[in-house]
Amino acid sequence: VQCRMLFATHYHPLTKEFSSHPRVISKHMACAFRSRTDQETRGCEQDLVFLYRLTDGACPESYGLQVALMAGIPNQVVETASVAAQAMKRSIGENFKSSELRSEFSSLHEEWLKTLLSISRVNYNNATLEEQEDVSDTLICLWHELRSSYCVAK
Repeated sequence: VQCRMLFATHYHPLTKEFSSHPRVISKHMACAFRSRTDQETRGCEQDLVFLYRLTDGACPESYGLQVALMAGIPNQVVETASVAAQAMKRSIGENFKSSELRSEFSSLHEEWLKTLLSISRVNYNNATLEEQEDVSDTLICLWHELRSSYCVAK
């Protein structure tokens, strides 16, 4: 893997926040569901099966409730947690658009920073008139982007 740091989280917005970062790679442990064959459903009709395979991308969802059942947590506790999780998903769903806008705005910040870094490498005093105009035009465009995004984000 050749990584300097391995970071695990169940906080899914972080995976979206860093999805475009050039030095961050998201991976997750693959799993699958197998239909139950016995009569006892233990609160679910399928068993979670860990495949012990590292897979590209962020994990598509949390399997905490299934793991809780596997660990022997009583059905009533897991069902209560499931109801709370569904309520939270509805709440997040209502706020998803604003969350998506924040993520998009964060990606814009990254692009703006890259642009500023690239023009900061230009030695303005020794640059040709054309290079100076390019830097000025870029700064003006960046200013307009910042201004319009700030007004939308408010």
